[in-house]
Amino acid sequence: MNIQSKNRSVLSDFFSIAFLLMAMILSGCQAETKTDSDEQSNNNTAPVIDENHRVAVCASEGAQCGVVRDKSGNSISCGSCDGSETCSNNRCETSCSLNQIDDGPFDGLFAYVPTQFAYEDQSENQHSVNTKLLPRNYGGEFPFESAVDMKAKKMEMDFGEKTLSLPLTISFKAIANEKNQTDNLLNTNLLSVDEINGQLQVKLTNNQVTVLNDKSNMKSRSCNHIAVRLTENEIKTSFNGHAVSKQANLNSIGHLAGSLSLGEYEGRIWDIRVFDNALNDSDIKKLGKECDDAQDMVVENPEFPNYLCGVYQCMYWPANVEDTTMDSFEYQLSGHDMTWEHNVMDTGMYVHGALCAEYEKSRNLELTDGYRKSWVSKFNFENPWNQYVLHENFHAYQKRTGGSTKFLAESSASWGAFTMKPTAYDTLLGMYTLQPHLALWTKQDSVFEDGIIDYSKGGHQYGASIFEWYVTHYVLADNAMGKVFNRDRFDLAPLTGSPAEAFYNVIKDGGYDMREVFVDFAARITTWDVDYGDTFLKSEIGSFNRMNGNNKKSDSPIPDEEVDNKISVFYDENGTKGNWVAVPARYKVSAWAFNAYEVSVDESVSYKLGINPSTNNPDYAEFRAKAVVYNEATGERRYTDLPVTSAGIAVTTNVIAHKGEKLYLIVASTPSTKFTDYEAYAYDYLIEKQ
Repeated sequence: MNIQSKNRSVLSDFFSIAFLLMAMILSGCQAETKTDSDEQSNNNTAPVIDENHRVAVCASEGAQCGVVRDKSGNSISCGSCDGSETCSNNRCETSCSLNQIDDGPFDGLFAYVPTQFAYEDQSENQHSVNTKLLPRNYGGEFPFESAVDMKAKKMEMDFGEKTLSLPLTISFKAIANEKNQTDNLLNTNLLSVDEINGQLQVKLTNNQVTVLNDKSNMKSRSCNHIAVRLTENEIKTSFNGHAVSKQANLNSIGHLAGSLSLGEYEGRIWDIRVFDNALNDSDIKKLGKECDDAQDMVVENPEFPNYLCGVYQCMYWPANVEDTTMDSFEYQLSGHDMTWEHNVMDTGMYVHGALCAEYEKSRNLELTDGYRKSWVSKFNFENPWNQYVLHENFHAYQKRTGGSTKFLAESSASWGAFTMKPTAYDTLLGMYTLQPHLALWTKQDSVFEDGIIDYSKGGHQYGASIFEWYVTHYVLADNAMGKVFNRDRFDLAPLTGSPAEAFYNVIKDGGYDMREVFVDFAARITTWDVDYGDTFLKSEIGSFNRMNGNNKKSDSPIPDEEVDNKISVFYDENGTKGNWVAVPARYKVSAWAFNAYEVSVDESVSYKLGINPSTNNPDYAEFRAKAVVYNEATGERRYTDLPVTSAGIAVTTNVIAHKGEKLYLIVASTPSTKFTDYEAYAYDYLIEKQ
């Protein structure tokens, strides 16, 4: 049994250090491609960067506009959109009408920045908006970067030469990170808006007039609405529907000028509007109706009168519900906001070019009895969503693009779970990694050459998520997945229309070669040399136990070695004893698949490793090969590429390994024009002790 043999000696050590490693990872040691830096967006100011480097970074991040980080943490400007488009999440999208983005009045807008949608001023003034990315915290259950998480961003709206005199109104929505926190929300030259132990304080800058609105407390699990209205003789604040006024002579207060700053705030801020007039009470109520403490918003369905609203949607449920706690309702709201941010905004799981229409669709949820009892009541902040829920939730978003296939639907749904929660436990993962010789796009009805092992191949389409996770974690950004779903709109798969060809071209457009990416991926997952590798290994072991348990219960069980095929052949220190050996017929490799061969090293010595592709393969067959030397005691890995070769031409390289280490030869099938079907390709390999 490959995985059991390979890991039996380290399983006890693994379980003793797993929690320590997980804690280290969650505390900040995540993706090497995602680093910290100051970033400015919209006006696209950035350091002077070599043009080739700039183009490559923007391509790898899938950025058409705005600013992104390179691997060194430098801010890279990716340009701007034309006047008919808005830069939303580094994509140029058709500009929206304001009522497609949010509700409430828009007349008299001096500035409008809906940060949940775009970091641009949507008013006619088009003030530039500078966004500074702050050091990121990768910890927590869901470490992906939220599009609206202000604790990792600081924004400044530059008014330029434009000024605004009294009367005026400032309105925005927010969700605090914690109850009763103290933090600054907003600053201008006229005033600051602060949260003081959960209560709202507005302070005028010039004459030190302070208004404390203690009629409400800042909610940390649903939305808050804040409005500040200034006239010549009054400051009026509205906080979740509660008004507090203070009379003051504001004739000498001056103009709103310079800039408006948001954050660094421990929470979320969105729907920021500045009006050149004093809104009446009715308009202020419309702006914050879903956040008011009184909960007197008119509901569409009187059978679902209770509600909570977040950044992206509101949830409704019947009266007198006793089987679901408020904690679970609040968690469900938080979870759905999170998945909307990830699955649509970050991933791009919508019809590209039609984000406004997607955003305008109803996003509200009625929590029916069946849904509430099967999903909502079971999860809360102490018991967060598992891999299954995240997987099924992702299906609801991917269907909107119309670009799915059975393979892509299941692999990307598991990818969505891994992307949001890399520590998710998934016992389908190993149905890919324990059968790596099968084609990337294998599914339950795939037909292979007689004799090739394909046990539990139906799970392969789920486990292929690990390749997609590797690509978006180490090579490209998460929005690569949205591009694959939109492949027909951008002619990314002209030969086959298949997702695999789209991946090849998306990776190519990002400045990389999928052939090199794939062999690197194969080499690294052989010993789980990736972020969260320890938790992926736990899933792989769980997969083996699941598959082998089913096998043992079957009427005609197969040998254990046909359940776990991660290592094609195990060798002692002598390797192939100087002989060229054909890939075993049971493990002949399909397109975009690989074999791994393991050698136990008993002394420090050099090995000659080689491959020789068969001349009987089709002309388009290609291979990449890599050597891995793994020291289990220290965790060190050393990688060596073998030269690229053609059919019938043997190539070799020498690799030094030391006593107690494991040596792996990885042979990957990487045909750059083959993205469908289930052909098998042959080659010879050499592992010779020198």
